[in-house]
Amino acid sequence: MRLVENYLNQARQLLPKDLREDVIAELRATLEEQVLDHATAENRQPSIADEKAVLSEFGHPMKIAGAYLSQQYLIGPPLFPAYLHALKIIPIVVLVINLVMFLAVSGFESNGDLSFFGLFWHLLDTAITVVVIVTLVFAAIEYSGERLNWYENWHPDALDHGPSTPVDRQDLLINIIVEGVLLLWWNEVLTFSNWLEIAPTSVAMSEAWSAIYWPLNVVLGSFFLLHAYLAARGDWHQKTLALECFLDVAFIGLAIILLTSGSLVEVDATVSVDVQSEINRGVMIVVIFFIAVTAWELYKYGRLFSRLRTEWNDERRVSTYSR
Repeated sequence: MRLVENYLNQARQLLPKDLREDVIAELRATLEEQVLDHATAENRQPSIADEKAVLSEFGHPMKIAGAYLSQQYLIGPPLFPAYLHALKIIPIVVLVINLVMFLAVSGFESNGDLSFFGLFWHLLDTAITVVVIVTLVFAAIEYSGERLNWYENWHPDALDHGPSTPVDRQDLLINIIVEGVLLLWWNEVLTFSNWLEIAPTSVAMSEAWSAIYWPLNVVLGSFFLLHAYLAARGDWHQKTLALECFLDVAFIGLAIILLTSGSLVEVDATVSVDVQSEINRGVMIVVIFFIAVTAWELYKYGRLFSRLRTEWNDERRVSTYSR
């Protein structure tokens, strides 16, 4: 029952961890039973239409999630799931806005002077400010008696986008942070010079990196936007998984091109050949590490894509046979 599973996936991300699995199991049993009853009443096999009819009676996933939450003093159960959902995506929104802002500013300034810790404290300050604003807005909605028409305007058709599976927001957030930092460093907005000034030796990137400057910007930027979208959306589906796998392959390809382009760093001529070789080997190990991590991601998401595609094909065969 694809729409039921998609519905449960949306409800799952709105529930606290200590209640999540028990509530989802209870909801699944109830929904599946009602879908079967709805189809049996008309003496036929369950269909998408039966799922839509039952889910329409249940209403928006946020409404169902709110029914399982205890009374909140500031924001009541009807709005509290929406409030929690908003707070979950705030770090993503903050990262996207600030990354775009920093990259835009770097287009007018030739040298970046933003330190890693400066970036961290700026993002933390911005996130706290946004949390306060969102809380005040939801509190105002709660106590003014106004309600947005999220529940009334919701329809099960919003779930009819093929098989899906929940995302791991923690994993996505780590990816987004790494990709954002890499983009800022790659475009010379974020600097680590205060960490690297441990010796008079001058180490610079070789010409091999120039050939992949724009392709890597496109790939990293696409990764960043895709993962930000997924963290806000809350689930994977076939198209986003296909795009993830494509970007993984593109990143691995660029990294391999880099590794086969010769020396990756340029070091002072005063440094011995052995030291230069060790520095270059260290950089190559870092690149190989990123290849290995990306290859694992490709394998993981490739298997997930295959599973969802199989579920989709099975459902279409069953639907065709029922006709």
